[in-house]
Amino acid sequence: MMTVADLSTVWITSSVPESSIRLIEVGEPVDVVLAAYPGEAFHGRVTRIADTVDAETRTVKVQAELANPGGRFRPEMFGSIRHSHGPKPVPVIPLGAVIQTARGGGLPGDWERRVREDRGHGGNPPGEVCPGAFGLRVGDRVVAEGGVLLKGN
Repeated sequence: MMTVADLSTVWITSSVPESSIRLIEVGEPVDVVLAAYPGEAFHGRVTRIADTVDAETRTVKVQAELANPGGRFRPEMFGSIRHSHGPKPVPVIPLGAVIQTARGGGLPGDWERRVREDRGHGGNPPGEVCPGAFGLRVGDRVVAEGGVLLKGN
């Protein structure tokens, strides 16, 4: 019996806890450390995130691709994977620009209401700013104070 395989590129599969999966994105860089090569970090990219959660382990399978030009990596090796991109910058807005309402409604003039898309940030960060997860982009103008006066009918 014989197995034929092209190991010039290998897939690394990890089990990411369900509570952390929101931090993973396809295409992001990762560092891989293998037990066979302690002290060395190898660089890859996330290529796939599974569609389901394993009911027993409460984890999601994440697959990364890693170049293997020297043929050092072999199937079934053990290691760990970690984010290598560091924190992501996000736009923030003053807390005074955030108005909580029980129902929607129009705003007069050229103003546009934006609904917050809660992405699990766990509330507002310390200080007086809020992550700009309102569909805002860098450079968009916001009403920083007195926005409640624009509420309309």
